[in-house]
Amino acid sequence: MGLELQGFKSDGSEIAGTGVVNNDGTFQFVATENVFGPIMLRLVDTDPGANYTDEASGNSVDMTSDLRVIIIGSASDAESVAITPLTELAARKMIGDTGGDGGDAAISFANVTATTVASTNTLVAEAFGLTDITKAAATLDDATGYAAADEAAQAHGQVLAAISGAEASTGLSTQDILNTFVASISDEGVEQVRLTLS
Repeated sequence: MGLELQGFKSDGSEIAGTGVVNNDGTFQFVATENVFGPIMLRLVDTDPGANYTDEASGNSVDMTSDLRVIIIGSASDAESVAITPLTELAARKMIGDTGGDGGDAAISFANVTATTVASTNTLVAEAFGLTDITKAAATLDDATGYAAADEAAQAHGQVLAAISGAEASTGLSTQDILNTFVASISDEGVEQVRLTLS
C-alpha cells in the first residue's frame, strides 16, 4: 500500500507510538506516551505505486499529497480518526502552508491552539455542509457499508467523492485542488467552496 502514518507534537517532535493504516480508510495511532493539546497525524506516501481507489474513475491511483489531521490529544491512548483531503485542508488553514508530498508537509505548528483546532476543523466542515471532518466517511463504492452508515458519514463520503470528481473533471491533482480551496475558505466566504463542487 505504501502509506505510513506518523504522529507529531506541536513542536514537530515525533510522538512515541505506532501508526496503523486500516482497510476501511481510517487510521489509528496508538501512542505510548501521554500527549495533551494539539497533535498531528500525517499520512505519507512512501512509494510511487498506487495507494487507493479513485471514486470518480474507479482506478487505483497514487496519492499526490501528504494528508494531515490536527486534533486534540488527551492521554496515552488510541486516536482513531479520518485523514482526508478535508482534514488536510483544515491543517493548511491552521498552519498557513501549502502542504507537500512524500513527507514534505510541515509538522511543526507551535502557534496552533486548541481553540484554533476546534474552530478550523468546524469551519472546514461547515464549508462543505458537514458536521465533523475527523470522523470516518462512508465510501460510495461500498454500497452495503454506505447504506448502513449514519447520515453524517454518508454526507462526508459524498463530499469526498465530489472532490475526487473535481480532480477527474479538471485534471488537477489533490494538491492543486486543495490549494484552490484553501484560498476560498474564510469566515465570510465559505459558500464559494460549495459552489465549486456543485
